[in-house]
Amino acid sequence: MFLEDPYEKIEKFRREMEKVFNRYMREVDILTAKGDSMPRFNLKEEKQKYIYEIEVPGVNKEDIEINILEDSIEVKATKKKEKKEKKENYLHIETSIGNFYRVIPLPEDADIKSVKASYSNGIVRLEFKKKKSRKARKVKKIKIQ
Repeated sequence: MFLEDPYEKIEKFRREMEKVFNRYMREVDILTAKGDSMPRFNLKEEKQKYIYEIEVPGVNKEDIEINILEDSIEVKATKKKEKKEKKENYLHIETSIGNFYRVIPLPEDADIKSVKASYSNGIVRLEFKKKKSRKARKVKKIKIQ
């Protein structure tokens, strides 16, 4: 009978975690290289609805696109910032553009037909009513003969 070295198990676990971390960092690098950032969001569950608050700071309402898919919310936004300076014969313009993109999962009982959206101070607020849940089935105990 062979006993496995506990240090070998720890080393194996460390290597696996390193692989996971490296894979994640590559995905982050890809997002960063594209210039996209993932907007943060809060999800609040109330008795009869879900409320999402999605942060898109510095973005005009007209530059936000929200798509409600069957099981998720797709958020696309473009942040445009332009700074102009004019001094004598010199005109200086700085333009920066940043993109936001994220797909956020929806709970199974979120009613996508009921969605209401609003925007204020860099926060998109989405409210979904909950679908009426089916009544729980009664359990019938069966005797085996």
